[in-house]
Amino acid sequence: MADILDDESAMLRACELASCCEPVDRAFNVGAVLTSAAGEVLATGFSRELEGNTHAEECCFIKLEKEGRLAEARGGTMFSSMEPCSVRLSGKRPCTDRCLEAGVARVVLAIEEPANFVTCEGVARLRAGGLTVVRWEDERCAAMAAAANAHLAAEPAGTPAPAVAPASREAPAAGPDAAPGAAASAGTE
Repeated sequence: MADILDDESAMLRACELASCCEPVDRAFNVGAVLTSAAGEVLATGFSRELEGNTHAEECCFIKLEKEGRLAEARGGTMFSSMEPCSVRLSGKRPCTDRCLEAGVARVVLAIEEPANFVTCEGVARLRAGGLTVVRWEDERCAAMAAAANAHLAAEPAGTPAPAVAPASREAPAAGPDAAPGAAASAGTE
């Protein structure tokens, strides 16, 4: 039987996985856990775990695809220690596109991607695609994600995403379709 994780356990596991990465000077160390809508762990991944300069979220999808189980991601949640990328210098498909294509319903992240290499618009792209994006409020996760990227000391190793109301854990909406009174989030979206 597959592991069933609550949100806190899945987020902590994603942040732990970030420390499994081999540090390189031109890449972040990220961990990810992909769960079904029921919370069943479908796959885990971390940066460069698989061949081909793979990202953490990408590893999750590759593993499911190889097993012929990618459809199980539909309606699920991607827990990531860092905001999924919206652009890749390698030219490979960004993780935001992979989440959207797989039909993931929700993305939970510990920190936003710093602008060390590119300007990431992952949160904005995911929201524009109809996904719920949540910044996990537990500072332990933000600290773990930042520590995994301490090798990139020239820039801060992660800017916490904007905090959200504890009652909803959903990041505030922005734009013309936002609910009245919804605040636009700050940061590197």
